[in-house]
Amino acid sequence: MVNKKLEITLGEKKYQLWFNNYAVFELQKMYGIEQSQVLTKVSERANDNYLLLIGDLIKVGIKGHALAKGKNTPDVLGELHELLAVADLKELMQVWTVFFDIMGGNLKKEEGDKKKAEKKPRKKKS
Repeated sequence: MVNKKLEITLGEKKYQLWFNNYAVFELQKMYGIEQSQVLTKVSERANDNYLLLIGDLIKVGIKGHALAKGKNTPDVLGELHELLAVADLKELMQVWTVFFDIMGGNLKKEEGDKKKAEKKPRKKKS
């Protein structure tokens, strides 16, 4: 289910992030991709620059909250990267954790899905 909220502090203000369907569609629009490609694209973005990825996720989380509540998007988006440059990294890591969770990244595969290699008995040397 795509639905998780998070509050973060940027500068001296608190902002609500809501990773919902609006947020996912905003991310797809931002990257020009289909939903099935989201995790691949964010992995590539993280390899380029992890903080830029977090900025993207914060943008779509803020937009997801505003769109779901029928409110205007806060003006913080224009100065977001400046605020990220000095933000608490521990708090920023929560953004990734919550996003990864809603995208199903933390789901464990069921036992039936795993293919276990059968071990063949070894022949003893004589």
